[in-house]
Amino acid sequence: MNIGLKEILIKNNINDCDILYVASSGFAIYWDKKFVHNTIDTLIELMKNKTLVMPSFSFDFCDNGIYDVNKSPTYCGIVSSNFMHRKDVKRTIHTPMHNVSIFGEKQFYFLSQVYETSFGHNSFFEDLEKFNTGVLLIDCSFNDGVPFIHCLEEKNGCTYRDYKIFKGKVIDSEGKTIDYTFKRYVRNGSAIPEFKSEEFVDKYAVKFKYEHSYYIYFKLK
Repeated sequence: MNIGLKEILIKNNINDCDILYVASSGFAIYWDKKFVHNTIDTLIELMKNKTLVMPSFSFDFCDNGIYDVNKSPTYCGIVSSNFMHRKDVKRTIHTPMHNVSIFGEKQFYFLSQVYETSFGHNSFFEDLEKFNTGVLLIDCSFNDGVPFIHCLEEKNGCTYRDYKIFKGKVIDSEGKTIDYTFKRYVRNGSAIPEFKSEEFVDKYAVKFKYEHSYYIYFKLK
């Protein structure tokens, strides 16, 4: 375990939440296997009596109509990819495109939920807002790593997105195939307003550096 990283995370109050959502870069070329595994080990140790979540988004369901919980790769980077294959980590079925991988105390709760959409009402990300949730970004910008802005878009009915229905098959962790239909709030070609994330980060987030990597941390509420 990387003791130095754990100490700086605690110093910046990363352990003051009950659920920690961690998004990381998919393009950090200086990350090696040691960094990846030390980062995961440290976060699991930090949240061992709480809940650790990472995105494991996959577009297999959109591309070929099949989402396999065990086999569909994630495009969310090497840290998330390694995390979702850990022994005590489970990947959600709902929703097939914007699924997440979960370790810890709330794992059973989230796995038992049936979410209808990726980000709006009755979604995993809306559910996170009910809890004492923190968000940690590793070498990842706010716009690239924070999906919660899509919750606001969907719940408030923005003009530049519309619902699209996707149908296909989901293969669960035991190999059972399920016919699956869900809706996703997709761009419709209209102009998208600029969100000035730098102002939010400067006002509400903690920023720090450890070795080669930059971190951003904030609470959902």
